[in-house]
Amino acid sequence: MSFITANTAKIFGGVSGIIQGVGQLKSAREEVEVGSFNARISEQRAQAERSSQDLLEIQKRKIIKKQVGTQIALFGKSGIRFTGSAIDVITDSLENAELGIAIDRFNSEVTARGFETQGDLDRFEAQQRARKTRARASTTFLSTAADLLQSQQTLGGRGRPVGVSGPLRRSGRF
Repeated sequence: MSFITANTAKIFGGVSGIIQGVGQLKSAREEVEVGSFNARISEQRAQAERSSQDLLEIQKRKIIKKQVGTQIALFGKSGIRFTGSAIDVITDSLENAELGIAIDRFNSEVTARGFETQGDLDRFEAQQRARKTRARASTTFLSTAADLLQSQQTLGGRGRPVGVSGPLRRSGRF
């Protein structure tokens, strides 16, 4: 009776090891999916950053155009001739506005590339975690197979330990 109980325990242990290994493989697959999902979110954030910058640039250009138009109209209304320093002031205002827009675009692009890099990093880290989990699953499968093989050699040989030679005694039991 103890032979059957020990053999059954080893078989259940083997089944448990197989289930654990399969669970680890599933976990590895989920790691890759999570990494891809996080990467897609980062890429969408980068795209949103660029779109936002485009809209802000359009808005700033409209505001600048309106301000310059107002300045020119005020000069004309006041009767001051539109030459010399007045033109220089408006030109400087336009140049400063363009510089501000260029700086904003640069900063926005840096932020967007940061999001893209984070997405690449998310994918890479997920793949590394998945590789590590698959390696653990392989170890689990191999150790389970080794345990089952050893138990079959020990228990299947009716109590004869592995490596012991000699004739088997048949007792009429299994």
